[in-house]
Amino acid sequence: MSYSADPPSILLSVSRTSRTHDHVVAAGEFGLHLLARDQDDVAAVFASKSDAKFDSVSWEWDRDVPRILGARAFLRCAPAKCVSYADHTIVIASVRDISVDHDVDPLLHYRRAFTWSIQPS
Repeated sequence: MSYSADPPSILLSVSRTSRTHDHVVAAGEFGLHLLARDQDDVAAVFASKSDAKFDSVSWEWDRDVPRILGARAFLRCAPAKCVSYADHTIVIASVRDISVDHDVDPLLHYRRAFTWSIQPS
């Protein structure tokens, strides 16, 4: 989620049992992706317990950070502050760079389903 506009920063919570935890916390930089409307299959791969997440996803290196192709937005971030609480680490990260494809609609997760449009009940 957005944390601060000045300086631009985000906040994320990562389970300490997640395989990505140590990589995000110790990284010089990491990538955060806002997936496109048609990338629910990519979201499913990264939500899975697969050991080979990047094998079935189109991606490239953006310097030393993996970048998923076709995403609505890509944020290059650097951890600025990490706080352990319960079984998660809260990471506040500085946004170093951002690119947005304004022609692509974002993927939303609402009521346990991927969707484009959120309709009130």
